[in-house]
Amino acid sequence: MVYIVRDAALSRARPAAAGKLIRAEAFWAWSDARALLEKAQHDAALVREEAHKAFAVQQQLGLAAGRQEARSEQAQAMMQMADRTRAHLEGVEERLVALVGEAVRKVIDDADAGTRVRSVVQRALALVRGQKQLTLRVNPAQADALRADLERVLAPFPTIECVDVAADARIAPDACLLESEIGVVEASLPAQLAALEAALKGASRAVA
Repeated sequence: MVYIVRDAALSRARPAAAGKLIRAEAFWAWSDARALLEKAQHDAALVREEAHKAFAVQQQLGLAAGRQEARSEQAQAMMQMADRTRAHLEGVEERLVALVGEAVRKVIDDADAGTRVRSVVQRALALVRGQKQLTLRVNPAQADALRADLERVLAPFPTIECVDVAADARIAPDACLLESEIGVVEASLPAQLAALEAALKGASRAVA
């Protein structure tokens, strides 16, 4: 128990206290000190709270920066992987085009001369299917066979009414030349193979 003595002169008129006795100025000093301590503790708590908040903010910023850096690194890694994949696919596509070309050439080489020239002629006819009358120039070695097989050759082109097959020594055995009112179409197996390879390459680039 604590008793407060406000004046030293009054202390002589009071009975002795059973508890601890302190001077008023000492109590007020102690009280002020305690208030200051409590305020300091309160202020310290506020500082700690603000510090925690600031730390949390910085931590979130750090995490965000880390995530951003991670995303940037991931995006860079994905782009590098995409570049490697694209390069690999381009190599595969080039080999695929070459394989297809070789397979077509093998099929053509295994076919007889009559089959090869019929294929060339039909592809040329597809370009002038709207014309009714045509002159078909072929190598003399192929002329008779084409005349005999002309009905089957023209079957896919019902709008074409008349084709005059002419032997021309200037035409290669695997080529033909079609003359119509709108112009001349020259076709050959090497040209068709080159067109096929170009189309395959163009298709692969379009997919990529």
